[in-house]
Amino acid sequence: MLNRVVLIGHLTRDPELSYTPQGHALAKVSIACDSGFGESKVTDFINLVVWRRQAEALAQYTKKGSLVAVEGRLRISSYDNKEGKKVYKTEVIVDNAKFLDSKKEGAIGKEVAFDEDEIPF
Repeated sequence: MLNRVVLIGHLTRDPELSYTPQGHALAKVSIACDSGFGESKVTDFINLVVWRRQAEALAQYTKKGSLVAVEGRLRISSYDNKEGKKVYKTEVIVDNAKFLDSKKEGAIGKEVAFDEDEIPF
């Protein structure tokens, strides 16, 4: 089976960088991706999860509004909220990212990739 997603969009906020108890970097952010034109234009807001060196680079070289290209896999999970209603969460687990512009000079076009073995799950 194949589960691949390729997206280009602008970050909707600064990346939130944190570390797991094992010391692995984790960044969460969302991007806005447009589709369609004119009156039929639609913007989708898509959550991203980025791990390790790539998470640190994302936090270092990008900010709200930065244009990024990402490739990864789609993950859909669910949980029951306080009212007992099932809530679905969709996110892209990023394998590769390319920063198409940046808050730091010299990072434009920077690509950060890592091995599948580096993903902690």
